[in-house]
Amino acid sequence: MSQPNISSYDPTPSTLCRVHGLTSDEGKKKNGSVGYVNLTKSFGTGADIRHPVCLDGFKSPMSVKRNNLEVFSEEEEANNGIMVAIGRTSFFDSSYHVIITGRNTQTLGQTPVKSSKTARTEGNLEAIEMVLKNHKYEFGTGPIIFKVSDLNLARALNRAAFGDEEIKVAAPLNKKFQRVKRIFPKEDGQKKVQVMVKYDPHRLWPDKFLTKLKKLGTQRYEAAKLGTYQIYPSSHQDNLDAIELFYADGSGKRKNVIIQHELYIDYGVEEAIMYARHVFAMNETYRLYPDVLAGADPHAFWSAILWIERFIKTLQKLQLAPDLIDEWKLLQVGRKKSLGHFKSNMKFARFDPALLKHPEENWGIGTNEGQHMEIATAYTICAVEAMKKSLKGTKGISSVTVVTCGQFKGTEMWRYIRGTTMFNEKKDKLESKSGNELSVEASINLYRQCMQMVGFDKASRFWEGPAFLDLSQKKSALEQTKNLPELQKVIELIVDNFLHYLMLPILGTSDYDSSFMWNVLYKKGAKQRIRKYMVKSFVASLST
Repeated sequence: MSQPNISSYDPTPSTLCRVHGLTSDEGKKKNGSVGYVNLTKSFGTGADIRHPVCLDGFKSPMSVKRNNLEVFSEEEEANNGIMVAIGRTSFFDSSYHVIITGRNTQTLGQTPVKSSKTARTEGNLEAIEMVLKNHKYEFGTGPIIFKVSDLNLARALNRAAFGDEEIKVAAPLNKKFQRVKRIFPKEDGQKKVQVMVKYDPHRLWPDKFLTKLKKLGTQRYEAAKLGTYQIYPSSHQDNLDAIELFYADGSGKRKNVIIQHELYIDYGVEEAIMYARHVFAMNETYRLYPDVLAGADPHAFWSAILWIERFIKTLQKLQLAPDLIDEWKLLQVGRKKSLGHFKSNMKFARFDPALLKHPEENWGIGTNEGQHMEIATAYTICAVEAMKKSLKGTKGISSVTVVTCGQFKGTEMWRYIRGTTMFNEKKDKLESKSGNELSVEASINLYRQCMQMVGFDKASRFWEGPAFLDLSQKKSALEQTKNLPELQKVIELIVDNFLHYLMLPILGTSDYDSSFMWNVLYKKGAKQRIRKYMVKSFVASLST
């Protein structure tokens, strides 16, 4: 089944908040942090009343006293937000555009960012600096809430606002960060800080109040460990700047598994490396544990997975905790499994040799938009088939559903998934009704009927896609086995002679001794079992 991906939707009532006044060592790390609070649920009474809170950069909800929360209404969040958006047109853009939108969707400024190494962090930082310097008239009329797509920057500036004079990011961006920090409004003890920074990514969202089993961070982490995910360039014409991926929790802990579909912008290996360096400079390395990162910053998590070898080397150079590095090494094993699943399902490679390329080579995609979509779609179909195969046979899984982001409805990828899903459903229904397995010939005809129903015909490359090739290979194997009865006698004779002469070097003498030994073994059943196994294996190898 194909449908809009609403799996990340969290219906829990949530209100924007900021934490302050915590005095414990752990609590002090959270002062100035921004997140969401569920005010409809509480624990305790009176001055000790607490609410569940999800803070940017921290794992899972935590309970915080109401007195330690500064809460902002929906109206304040909507009317006082300043949105920062960073984008590019395609993989090949050398610069990125930053657009700043203020109240009533008023555009406050635009600026290009030439650095590809730190595009996300640098672009957001430049936007904040531009607003602080050029739009002072905005202040004094309620809280100002910067909404940025970089978690490191959001946390660093919020810490600065609450008096952390030592806070820094990694070089070479730290010089610019210190300049912005000096003009960023600070808590003065008399009133709350008027300006805050909320982490607000545009494509992937951090987990909030969902239970552990429903959290996408948990599913991402399990998929990364097991290799039940695929990363590839997006095939959608409106997302040619983005990376696309499918993933699923293949641990067997879920009876009904959903193959999730996500998009994110990857700025390359250098940004993945810089992300770790920024976190290290901020002394927040707990955020780099993969199970935390998968839920707190999905963009950074998938970027680290894509460039995992260089990412791990960076962690080692920073001399981070051995257990943290070991956890990423487990995910490196998962990465190899993921690539192996893709390679074993590259039936589409005969349509496009670009599928042999890697992200370092821009996935084999050129600057032509039509070529981009064609190659990326081939990647997508291979990825879907690799996902299905990687989950097949997993104990505890009874059903697998593929969901797709809403904008993909009607695309080639969406129709292929819908067509193959229809084929499997109809095939299962026919086999259940008859009590017999559908013949290969009938399966091929049914497959083509389903492809026609979603708009593919003989001229389409999906007329004989991966699912069809599986069926045609089975048909070819069946045709080969028709001649096997005649061959079997020859095979048996070859095996008998092989077994006979196998004993000569063991006994070291004559054919008579060998025959005598095999006759003894035959009476005990050993020779017969060995002979039967070898003949069966030989026949099976011919049929495949």
